[in-house]
Amino acid sequence: MHTVPPPHPRDLLPPLLACLPTAFASPRPPPALFPLLSPVLRQRLKYLGDGAPEDGGWLTLLSWNQNQAEQLPIAVKQMQIEPHPVSGEVELNDVQPAQYRYLDKETLQARIQIDQFNLQSIWVWCENDVHGETGPGWKLAELGVLSESKADLEWFDSPSKAETALLDQGKNGDDSAEDDYWASYDRSTADTPAKKPSPNIQTGAKIHPQSELEYFARYENVQPALDAHDPDEERVDIGQSTLRGDLLSQLKAQRTQADKSVNIGVDRESGISEPGPDINSPWKYAAALEALERQAQVMDDHDRTHGIVKRHIQAQLQSMLALSRDLGLNWDDFSGIVRSELDDMGKLATDKKAT
Repeated sequence: MHTVPPPHPRDLLPPLLACLPTAFASPRPPPALFPLLSPVLRQRLKYLGDGAPEDGGWLTLLSWNQNQAEQLPIAVKQMQIEPHPVSGEVELNDVQPAQYRYLDKETLQARIQIDQFNLQSIWVWCENDVHGETGPGWKLAELGVLSESKADLEWFDSPSKAETALLDQGKNGDDSAEDDYWASYDRSTADTPAKKPSPNIQTGAKIHPQSELEYFARYENVQPALDAHDPDEERVDIGQSTLRGDLLSQLKAQRTQADKSVNIGVDRESGISEPGPDINSPWKYAAALEALERQAQVMDDHDRTHGIVKRHIQAQLQSMLALSRDLGLNWDDFSGIVRSELDDMGKLATDKKAT
């Protein structure tokens, strides 16, 4: 984690505060607001920023918390913004120093409280904002009202303290998870494929030297849980096929029935009959079995491919449906677009077949 410069409220807050009252006059955010936002928040306002100005419009999208979003337009209406007579910038009283936290090792956030307007802003450090056409800097991640709730206590006075807290939290969390994982083996016995429980190790129990060999000898009969081969499981008959499970049994039954029919025909007829086909030829059954196996493999591959394509199309349709709903399209519009595209693709496929 490299050193990040602290945010300067006098540079960040005036242009932001100047844009907020426009939400009650225009359904779209002003262009000057977008470079101040983080990439995620910028995309949210671009695609969902149409709203009734009298209700605060796009102001509610600046907060990810529902309660904060409902209170934000009220707080903005109560703002008394007076631009400086010379510079024209919004005049601010002294603000509290920024506080910091790390969401992960690469995401640093800073909170600036604006007591003058009962607002608090959360900024995220962006190393490279290509779409915002700016260099590294602090971008607005969320805007809300000041809250008296003390549930959020993970803010720190400096980035170094926030980094230390993140490292300590990750270290303690990993150790705790690892301890819980291995302790689970002490509390219960493990079921193996052969249903032979491993010896139950009592927490804190000591193994005396005279019983060590006997203790570890108990593991010789334990089937590992990750071993796919279990000698104690029932073995499938060699004669059975994976095609339907009883293919060779049916072939043998047909062969036996054919032998009986031939014998009956020989008994009833007198004299020497013409030699018929050699039913007992083993290569015929092997060829039939091989052909059926190939046919089943082709059908199985086709079903698997069909299922994969079907699931992919379903996922894409669900994603497009969710996007269309966010953009304000109803079901009739969405289904009409999909049917129109399918018809065009069908015509294109027909033309390709014709050529």
